[in-house]
Amino acid sequence: MHWRRSMGLVLLGMALALGSLRALAQDPAAEPPFRELARLAVLPLKGEGEGHFGTPTDELTQMIVDKFLRTRRFDIMERHRLDQLLHETKFQNAGLVDDSSAARLGRLLGVKWVLVGSYKGELVSLYGGTHAETTLFSYFTGKLVLHLRMVNVESGKIQETFNAEGACRDGTVTKTMAGLMDACALNLERELTAKFTLRGYVLKVISEKEIMADLGHKDGLTVGDRFRIVAFTEDVVHPITGKLIKGAPRIVAEAQVATVGEESCLLTLTSGKPADIKPGQTLESGTR
Repeated sequence: MHWRRSMGLVLLGMALALGSLRALAQDPAAEPPFRELARLAVLPLKGEGEGHFGTPTDELTQMIVDKFLRTRRFDIMERHRLDQLLHETKFQNAGLVDDSSAARLGRLLGVKWVLVGSYKGELVSLYGGTHAETTLFSYFTGKLVLHLRMVNVESGKIQETFNAEGACRDGTVTKTMAGLMDACALNLERELTAKFTLRGYVLKVISEKEIMADLGHKDGLTVGDRFRIVAFTEDVVHPITGKLIKGAPRIVAEAQVATVGEESCLLTLTSGKPADIKPGQTLESGTR
């Protein structure tokens, strides 16, 4: 008798569990699984500065980490864990490693990609003039150049390069340095956006302000992401060579992600006319 009661409780528990799983699968609010991101280690940079520039290696490295994180293409190794492993593997001068050493280090770290690079900065003071041996005014001007290489750990070859620079002129060293960092960060973000452009297609025009696209959680999409909707002109035949020339792209609208599902999303139009948007047109991610 007792074993029947126990068996009944087991079956009841299994039924409840199965019901919960079915409810979770049907609940649109349930968090869907994300795609697996490529593991990336961002090594400290090698750099040099002239004048008042100093050595902002940590600040630059953190800025690079932030920009690569925003692409949502990479799972970046935590800095404290990276520093610990660098010390244990005697790669303390990580910014000095070459590409082959970076690949070997990447295998020890257990990552797919290693980002290495260098920077060069200068920040000098300029004087506008003097009167009776007294400086009338002065300001600071500077330039920052950043070069990065993404090394494939498996092959040891450079997979991609990134270059960014910034310039600034201001009244103090602090403001000029901040301007240099901001300008360089913006240019790096633009290059990353161009090289890691997320593309999808318009599925349906829902209303005058809303469209549906085939991008979702599986693509790393989040609410607030901005996209351009691109159409192409008709292909034409070259009048001299007879070659078929593909139509030129043109931006017909811009939109921002409002809600995200596993395989699709809804976007709100921020510019453009709904009449110009058609199913099958391309979506391209823009600078966030």
